[in-house]
Amino acid sequence: MGLDTVELVMAIEKEFAVTIADEDAAQIFTVGQLCHYVQLRLVAEHGLVVTSQDAILRKIAQILSREFGITSDQIHPNARFIDDLGLD
Repeated sequence: MGLDTVELVMAIEKEFAVTIADEDAAQIFTVGQLCHYVQLRLVAEHGLVVTSQDAILRKIAQILSREFGITSDQIHPNARFIDDLGLD
């Protein structure tokens, strides 16, 4: 994981109050995969069932925009962190 990825993981953990294992983070390549993972962690850690990933996607988009200056038109579920969003 590069520095951008580490910063993103830390921001996601703080925003959603979840823990992301390094091994799991290394297997997450797209925004959609991250949304799904956060959704699963919310259930596992807090018993919080989120039936729609839209709210999670919006929060992740805010983080990507705030922390990395990525514009909202670049952020969609199939966007790859390295190839499409330029994170290392």
